[in-house]
Amino acid sequence: MRSFNKSKHHLNTLIVFTLLLLLSAIENKSYSQIEKVDTVGTTWQISRGLDIANHQYTDVPVYNANGSMALFKDKKGIYYISKGLTSYPEKVNFKEKPLGKVEWDFKRPNILYYLTKDKSFWYLWSFNVKTSNAEMIYKTENHISEISPAHPDGDHLLLGAKDKDESVLEVYSISEDESIKIPIDVPMHRIRFTKSPDLTIFINRSAEPKTSWLVDVNTKEKTQIFQGKSTSPSWRLGGKNFCFYGNDVDGERKLLVLNTDGEIIKVFPGLTNHHLGWSIDGKFIVTDVEEKKEGLYVGWICVINFETGEIQRVVKHQSDFDEDDGDKNSSGHPHPQLSPDATKVVYNSSRYGIDYPHVFVSLVRLPEHVKDTSIKKAGENIELSWTKASGLEIENYLVYRKYKDGNTKLVATLEKDITSFIEKDNKDLDSYYIVSKEYSGLESKPVVLNKE
Repeated sequence: MRSFNKSKHHLNTLIVFTLLLLLSAIENKSYSQIEKVDTVGTTWQISRGLDIANHQYTDVPVYNANGSMALFKDKKGIYYISKGLTSYPEKVNFKEKPLGKVEWDFKRPNILYYLTKDKSFWYLWSFNVKTSNAEMIYKTENHISEISPAHPDGDHLLLGAKDKDESVLEVYSISEDESIKIPIDVPMHRIRFTKSPDLTIFINRSAEPKTSWLVDVNTKEKTQIFQGKSTSPSWRLGGKNFCFYGNDVDGERKLLVLNTDGEIIKVFPGLTNHHLGWSIDGKFIVTDVEEKKEGLYVGWICVINFETGEIQRVVKHQSDFDEDDGDKNSSGHPHPQLSPDATKVVYNSSRYGIDYPHVFVSLVRLPEHVKDTSIKKAGENIELSWTKASGLEIENYLVYRKYKDGNTKLVATLEKDITSFIEKDNKDLDSYYIVSKEYSGLESKPVVLNKE
């Protein structure tokens, strides 16, 4: 009887332990590479190890300037950085809790900007994620609720207040430590640089009528550019075009591209909703399409080649943001963005349940490989040379030997600015491979250089 009770006790303990493990798995979803996803390429979960996670917003950059880090936050508003497709995210140790959104510097990959406030001032901080050093670089008495994405010139930041009847926009120069102040007499919803060299600002009203305006930094005058609602507009590099979902001349909702005169210059009728954005170089538009719409692209994240009009389906986002009571749950919005070289798309998804959103990355295309390769014998040496691959995300080049017996060996990991490799010739060698590798770990197709 004692033996039976002891066995029964062990069985009960095992059952309790198993239940605890199951509950833990439910509460702490942790996945890496995803298998059961409808996708053209590979998909990774970069928020692995967190209960839930979201990146900040549709056009607030997730990736830094060279794609070596991706920024997002958990359910408590704590920020994390992912440094690879299969690594666990690392906590960002801000000195104070940021007010509103956090923005990457456009050119310096280690720098973030954020706001804090006290009873008298709003403060702008520069934070180095590599050293954890924080520096207060500017303060103002004007009410500021957010920093907009940094200007492509790498020197200017846009500060503003949303939803106030009267406020002041500020354009802050990092190098000059000066701010241009522009009074605004309409409640603003979207506050963005148009990415034009002259620092023109785009705003749209948060109250009816939800019209769109350009603000001249020099004259401080507003010019209306679109009569209808321009929801979640995104500006192309150079500031000459912006895109959004709106109604065309026939009154049908489509993805529209306009110029600064408010004229529709391109229409993509197969896409009907929802969030969208340009690639850094202005060659591509990325967008998600809601599950409850109709058509070929329903439920997909798509990448559009702006010049050719080609639409590439990348991945089913599997994200639902409608609660049972009909309210919207913003944590479920995919908010897709392209990485700096448009090799990957990063997005939110509630594929594990609407209460468990996470951040995912899906492959769009492989990194660019090296070009203009050559191989020659110089005395007892073999000399390889190439033209470097263009791309902000390229970290280094991998050089492999391939032997006549079929074996391969990595012989050099070179910095991205190096364009040659020399070593002593080996009669057992058949060829060399050169591979471009991103900071994320993603690799290009190998370029083969055969020995003569």
